Amino acid sequence: MSDAPQRFECFATPIWRVPLDPRLDLASIEKAVRAEQQRDPNGTDVSNKGGWQSKMDLDERDEFKMLVEYLRFHANQSCKDWGLDFRGHPAVLNSLWANVNGPKDYNQTHHHWGFPFPNFNVLSGAFYVRCNKDTGSIRFVDERPSTKFVTCYSLPALGPASHLLGEYFTATPKQGDLLLFPAWLDHKVTPNESDQERISMSFNISIPKEIILGDK
Repeated sequence: MSDAPQRFECFATPIWRVPLDPRLDLASIEKAVRAEQQRDPNGTDVSNKGGWQSKMDLDERDEFKMLVEYLRFHANQSCKDWGLDFRGHPAVLNSLWANVNGPKDYNQTHHHWGFPFPNFNVLSGAFYVRCNKDTGSIRFVDERPSTKFVTCYSLPALGPASHLLGEYFTATPKQGDLLLFPAWLDHKVTPNESDQERISMSFNISIPKEIILGDK
């Protein structure tokens, strides 16, 4: 009898989920986000439709210092798990911003790829300060054009293989969750179908400049 067939899952796109760390004070983080929203009520408009988005420099604020260290730690863990070798240099958290989405607010499809040198994003993430199952999910779009074939011809993508054939992967976060994903992966946030606000922190991780420029 011949050996059983072997399946290789090549070119996988990883997405990491880190559940709530009880050492993080979500109430203090939310308080800092509210204070920033009061300081800068206009915020910025990037992918958001409705809602409020802060400027992208919150990683420089003392009130977010503990969160920044938490994000850096897990970003480095994910990069190692991914197989990225930074030759002992830590990955760089180059930007952090807050998002507040009220009822019906959402974010259009976008990605975080291609920021100016030397902050060339390789990993991005979202940390969920306040949310529930109805405040909006994050939907990742499969980057392989071949998955459109399944949708176009209404072929079934059910059962254990659905993550291999599906055009989308949708994650509904819980409060305190951290999601990390490749910076080039297209994603969007579905409309908030709740009467509660959804508060999240987004960030980008770039390759250490020592790797890009070469060790001195």
